[in-house]
Amino acid sequence: DLELCIKLAGLQLYSKFGKFNPEVHKEGFLRSTLLEYIPGTLIRKRKPEEWEALLFEAHEGVDSDHPELDYIAVCKELEYYGCALFPVKQMYDKKLQRRLILGVNRKGIL
Repeated sequence: DLELCIKLAGLQLYSKFGKFNPEVHKEGFLRSTLLEYIPGTLIRKRKPEEWEALLFEAHEGVDSDHPELDYIAVCKELEYYGCALFPVKQMYDKKLQRRLILGVNRKGIL
């Protein structure tokens, strides 16, 4: 989910770099490290400068004394939080990819 991705990236940036500073955090600042904040499955959906603008907007919107705890609080709400993940091969449904990731947590199998 793009919105969630951007929110978490904003918290990561705040944790790593502190409060947003327009003098420092400008186009090109994140160009070589975008994959640290945007999943590989999403990165090609926008141009690098568009991602930077979205991330800086999220970074600027963070006002927290404990961004790491806020990050974890967001993650705890995710269905797959706390899952043990296992690579599996499925051979029964041709509509699904052959290689899948199976998640197991206290709620069951995902």
